[in-house]
Amino acid sequence: MTEVMTEHAFTDSFDSESYFIASVSVAWKWEDCGIGQYEFWGTVGNDVNMQLEFDGYYIEEIEIYDSDDVLIKSLENNDNNRQSFADIFDFVTKYVDDEVDNLDAPDDYYMEDEYDV
Repeated sequence: MTEVMTEHAFTDSFDSESYFIASVSVAWKWEDCGIGQYEFWGTVGNDVNMQLEFDGYYIEEIEIYDSDDVLIKSLENNDNNRQSFADIFDFVTKYVDDEVDNLDAPDDYYMEDEYDV
């Protein structure tokens, strides 16, 4: 199955004098949410209802701005920045964890048929 990626920007106040914008990639995977095999008046069938389900996310970049919208820091997600600015990454990760629960699966994607060749 093909995984679908969507891009999102989450923003909130970082402290009383600054705010952040987090660029986040969200992964969605196809899941069969149908009822499976069934029998209706003696006729056997199989209900398949493929839907996109949340599969995880990755914070690409965090930008921190002051109250005058001046960029203070721009942090790409890499080992060095995650260690040096762990407090910022932890704060933003907790925020994004809560916010991704509110995302709806994209509805403009359709599962493509896959055939063995």
